[in-house]
Amino acid sequence: GQLVKIKYSLMLSDGNVVDKDVEQVFQLGDGEVIAAIDLTANLAKVGELYEVMAQARFAYGTLGRPPKIGSNCGVLLVVEVIGAEDVPQIEDLSEEERMMIGDRKRKIGNDNFARFDYEAASTNYRGACSYLDPPSYKVVGEASEEMKD
Repeated sequence: GQLVKIKYSLMLSDGNVVDKDVEQVFQLGDGEVIAAIDLTANLAKVGELYEVMAQARFAYGTLGRPPKIGSNCGVLLVVEVIGAEDVPQIEDLSEEERMMIGDRKRKIGNDNFARFDYEAASTNYRGACSYLDPPSYKVVGEASEEMKD
């Protein structure tokens, strides 16, 4: 995957600006941002500015993002891709780098949990765990009967 840095502004369909010139770094395809951004950022080149008009299911869905974004609310995003780089393999990262990435994913999970989006929270918590506690060994073969229980 790629680590992408963007700057975006988010507006509601009635023109109200919710977020303006927010910079964010995220791992493409890892569920760290709303689907509208995750699905479109890889189509843009670094330095490119683009607009996305997203239905609620690609934004904040039925849960919304209270108090500013209500349930089933479509959004308009203006996104600039500032940078993109390949994500190194976990085993090639220093402990400090793993902790920074793991902590970022944990915070995103906390935000999703606070919105009652438990599926997205779980995805980000699992991602955080993979960086915070990477396996030091490779598991091979079939799981024992004890492990299957």
